[in-house]
Amino acid sequence: MGKYNDEPYLRSEDLLRDGKYLGATLEIEDVLEGAPITRKLKPIQGLALKFKGRDKVLGLGATNEALCKTIFGDTRHQTWVGKSVTIAVRRVRGMRKGETQPAIRIIPPPGTEVRSGLARELGEAYTYPEPAK
Repeated sequence: MGKYNDEPYLRSEDLLRDGKYLGATLEIEDVLEGAPITRKLKPIQGLALKFKGRDKVLGLGATNEALCKTIFGDTRHQTWVGKSVTIAVRRVRGMRKGETQPAIRIIPPPGTEVRSGLARELGEAYTYPEPAK
């Protein structure tokens, strides 16, 4: 189990290509402890996922941490190392009422049972119109 050491964070804009958000399936190389994240507008020391072959880490907010626990069936984050997750940018609720913003979400595999409140926090997939012919 590693310690967070000022690694840069993976942001939604890092997944933009030609104006579209792309997803990725990545292998977890390490789960870093002590990453500065914000929960309910308060700074805390949380977890971050370091992915194999990537420089940037994904700080785990409450939703993505809960999704990892659900997907892997284990609350002990050290057991997540070596497993793969699919990430995608989703439109999620913002801090202000009615506001939405892009955020990286860990996407459960098809058939994964997710509690309803957590499923709502997955947000909406971005859709793109078909190019004119």
